[in-house]
Amino acid sequence: MKSKLAPRHIIPVVCYALLLLGFFLVAILGFATNFTSSESLEGSGIIGLLVIGIATAVKFVLILIGIGGALFTLFPLVFSSANIAKRGRKLAIACLVFDALWCQAFLFATLATLLDFESFAPVLVSVFSLVLCALALVMNILNIKRNAPKQELATETLNP
Repeated sequence: MKSKLAPRHIIPVVCYALLLLGFFLVAILGFATNFTSSESLEGSGIIGLLVIGIATAVKFVLILIGIGGALFTLFPLVFSSANIAKRGRKLAIACLVFDALWCQAFLFATLATLLDFESFAPVLVSVFSLVLCALALVMNILNIKRNAPKQELATETLNP
């Protein structure tokens, strides 16, 4: 008999979907932003070329982060969605690996953005992403604990 659909099944799917949306927005931002459109670069010679090269590299990195993060988030989203249908613990265990990796990545991003003294927005984005990953991690741990095989039932079938 399958267990009843609980928030511990739904919350990880919502967290992964929000992360996927965020990474798609980063990729779209990378495609849509033109970092080299400054009029101050006209006639600057080698410095202007260097600035344009760095801006192009930043654009490429944003696109790679967006697409790579979206692809890496797609796996736990699929596993967690299938976990809703099965309500077992095997797929939740697979999601734990992704949750742990994302928590470490966003913790590092939070620490790295704390040094940015000009804007508080990157810190908020990385903290929000860290909270989403930590929430998904906790809910998947609860899924595993609640769907654990019962010890009493296993010992009774072995010793009639």
